[in-house]
Amino acid sequence: MKSILRTDLVIFFNSAMGYVIISVWLLALSSLLWIFPGSYNLPDGGYATLLPFFSITPFLLLLFVPAVTMRLFTEEKRLGTLELLLSRPVSFYSIVLSKYFVGCIVMLLALIPTLVFPVSLEYMSVSGLDTGEVFSGYLGIIAVILAFSATGVFASSLTSNQLVAFLLAAFFSFSLYFGFDLLASLYSEGGVHNFIAGLGMKPHYDTLVKGVVDTRDVVYFLSVIVLFLFLTVLIYTYKKNRRFYGREVIVIAVILLLNLLSSFWYARFDFTKEKRYTLSLQSRMLLEELDAPLEVILYLNGGLNPAFDRLRSSTIALLEEFSQYTVHDIVLKRANPAVAVDERRRQENYLRMEQNGMQGVTVNERDRDGRVLSRVIFPWAELVYKGDTVAVSLLQRNISLSSMETLNVSIDELEYNLTDGIRVLQIGNPASIAFIEGHGELEEPYVYEAMELLSRYYQVDRGGISGNPQELFPYRVLIIAGSRFPFSEIEKFALDQYVMNGGSLFFLVDGVRISEDEFNEVGESPTLKSESNLDDLLFTYGVRINPVTVMDMNCTFIRLASSQIGTRDSYVTVPWYFAPLLETTSHVIGRNISPLKSELVSTITWVGEDALQKSVLLTSSSNAQLLPTPEKVSLRYVEMPADPNFFNQSYLPVAGLIEGRFTSAFRNRAIPADAHVPVDYTRIAEGKPARIIVAASSSLIKNEWRGQGGQATPLPIGFDAVTGEQLGNPDFIVNAVNYLAGNEQWLHLRSRTNKVRLLSKQEITVEILKWQLVNVLLPLLIVGIGGGLFIFLRRRKYGQPYLKSV
Repeated sequence: MKSILRTDLVIFFNSAMGYVIISVWLLALSSLLWIFPGSYNLPDGGYATLLPFFSITPFLLLLFVPAVTMRLFTEEKRLGTLELLLSRPVSFYSIVLSKYFVGCIVMLLALIPTLVFPVSLEYMSVSGLDTGEVFSGYLGIIAVILAFSATGVFASSLTSNQLVAFLLAAFFSFSLYFGFDLLASLYSEGGVHNFIAGLGMKPHYDTLVKGVVDTRDVVYFLSVIVLFLFLTVLIYTYKKNRRFYGREVIVIAVILLLNLLSSFWYARFDFTKEKRYTLSLQSRMLLEELDAPLEVILYLNGGLNPAFDRLRSSTIALLEEFSQYTVHDIVLKRANPAVAVDERRRQENYLRMEQNGMQGVTVNERDRDGRVLSRVIFPWAELVYKGDTVAVSLLQRNISLSSMETLNVSIDELEYNLTDGIRVLQIGNPASIAFIEGHGELEEPYVYEAMELLSRYYQVDRGGISGNPQELFPYRVLIIAGSRFPFSEIEKFALDQYVMNGGSLFFLVDGVRISEDEFNEVGESPTLKSESNLDDLLFTYGVRINPVTVMDMNCTFIRLASSQIGTRDSYVTVPWYFAPLLETTSHVIGRNISPLKSELVSTITWVGEDALQKSVLLTSSSNAQLLPTPEKVSLRYVEMPADPNFFNQSYLPVAGLIEGRFTSAFRNRAIPADAHVPVDYTRIAEGKPARIIVAASSSLIKNEWRGQGGQATPLPIGFDAVTGEQLGNPDFIVNAVNYLAGNEQWLHLRSRTNKVRLLSKQEITVEILKWQLVNVLLPLLIVGIGGGLFIFLRRRKYGQPYLKSV
């Protein structure tokens, strides 16, 4: 066996054809990855990743592996040396393995010069490569080489014509890699589709190149290799004896059995540095509870730039990871609203998407010729489960981040967003929350959007406080939004006992108020302290709302009429310092959320004991100022320049979270005389663990309306009508209530971050020619040096004795 292996390798590397095949292989790879523009060009992508290399390599292997293996048996048959080999004391199994190892070794040697690519990217990148992903990706390429070599040996054993062997090997390899995917596309039923696709090589290879080694994929590739090598022996045996033996059936049965067993007992190893493909425990449990197929319609398709294509591929990869933990299938369907027979149909598609709550994103890009290309894409997915549908946004909107940072954050939060949609579909008997009313709180139309958002997760009620604390106990969270009139002592006692029983409160209470009528009439109004009569309750719980008004350089804008041209008013857009854009902190409630829209905001101050855990959730910007009571809120401030010397206060806290065991505000006080408590009710003085969020403005949860009468429609919370931007209010409100309700384990998914590995702008612009030359010429130079060294050593070993004898 060793002599056959050595002889074939020497023959291959002694011929110029061997070096030509390897050189063309390397030249094709380096040109596609470093020279020619397109989706496979590594510098154009801007990321320090070898995924384009791993994507294009199987296509080239479909040609180059057959080119290497086509002569392994055909040459023996053409020269008549196969019978000579069989006359030696060596089995046909050994001959087949020798030929197989020749093909594998040649292609693995041809793979070595490609290590120049990851080394180059390491030097070009800002923060380095993900070595785990690179390692797993190369394992995937090696697995494909080993499998294609087995099919090439089998094809070579069928004929004595090298061209026929090449075509057969290419056909077998193509069918194995792509054929089952193409066949699966004919079936829409998820189970049949996934089963047929799983018979092909591509899904198993895709798992490896993303950085995950799955024992099922290892078993699959080993099975393919053994199967084709066994078929090679089987064909020879049949030609020789004209019959099969029982052992052939046993081998095939063992291969099938191993694949069947591996589908039930398997292990997955995530080699990526950030463990990107390791799902959280709660996500796995959620997916295991799916008792019906889940259909996912992905709308992010079409001609995408590298950043959005990365978002799309990350979504698909995550859905494939989801499918590993579901009993039933996850059926992925792809749609592109931009694909239509004419422009009218395309606009109808866009309108339909918007009516379903899925807004498109206009992407403007410059091509290499400097032309601006504009296209509309829809970074959305729809989840369909048991007839119910929920739309999931794949793109996080955050105006404080660059477009590249926004896309990276969106990839980080894919698991949270997709599992959040699945949770909504699975909710059967939702917990209850309630909006408190009876004290001039925001009326239902002005919290309509908040109630709609929260109704995805909870049963949302509205009602007053009767004075009996036990009536509040069934609710997970009570929301007090914009109280203008005082709470009675009876009502405060009920709220206090609710907290002592472990309930959660969400206060959105204004620290100051103005006369809206006066402001609308004369453009200014003095600020007055709001009288909700909650100060003593909040003080006992560790917080105070200060009667001041925050002014901030980082604010939203308003439109004011500046002059009149004919019968039309002319408007000017000016900053409204009393409407600060509030910044979130690192707490999980506000993580990766866009700044919040607000107006007439006060500050909070921590007071009391330190036994409670307190966290600031929202602050002003680094350029803020406080307006004391009773100073006027006036439109004259729009004329004031944004002077940092005036706005000299930083990060003023305006909302915070308090957690722990609270002490009752009525511990040393008598129960209010008119409290409607049962006779056997025992007052709770030391509470169970509870949570309270205090925000010093009701504007955070308030939605505005557009239009009048029957044509009026609510605007989303936090929607800036001047700029058309959607700010972070909806996410903050939902996250806050989920946290208060005890569902914070899902929010912790947002604490996971995937390191963004970008290429240096300097390297891909100024130094690009250098790296192109290195990655095109250095692999060829390695082949030349290796080939020259091999020939030199051969001549030194066998040439000298010949010269001496002469």
